[in-house]
Amino acid sequence: MTSSEPSRHHVIDIHSPRRISVEEEKPVEKKIETVQPQTKILAPQRLETYTIEQVAKHDTEDSCWVIINGRVFDVTTFLYDHPGGIDMLLDHAGDVDASQEFARVNHSTKARYMMDNYCIGLLEENDEEYYYSEDSSE
Repeated sequence: MTSSEPSRHHVIDIHSPRRISVEEEKPVEKKIETVQPQTKILAPQRLETYTIEQVAKHDTEDSCWVIINGRVFDVTTFLYDHPGGIDMLLDHAGDVDASQEFARVNHSTKARYMMDNYCIGLLEENDEEYYYSEDSSE
């Protein structure tokens, strides 16, 4: 046997008397298990209801709440991350309805999804002037 020839080893299959060459062996198929990411399904939560008087108390850097489309958002932890700056949020904090300003800026889909992280409740139904629809003709 020369060094350029591949060496051939014989393997005896213990379940069969025949010899097979190592080169003839078929590679073992590895079964790779694919794991699908699980989507976390959150149970609906009952949101607190706030009056306009309650929201009005939260108009500072220490506690900043805004009203957008009848929902109350505590954006205190987001103040310094807001792309429009801290003043934009503070100007619309408390008892000021930020719905029209939010719609005017044309926030991205990502921004709209992020809002869910800051929603703490709903404005009481009797404060209807704070419910703004982007589709309204006003």
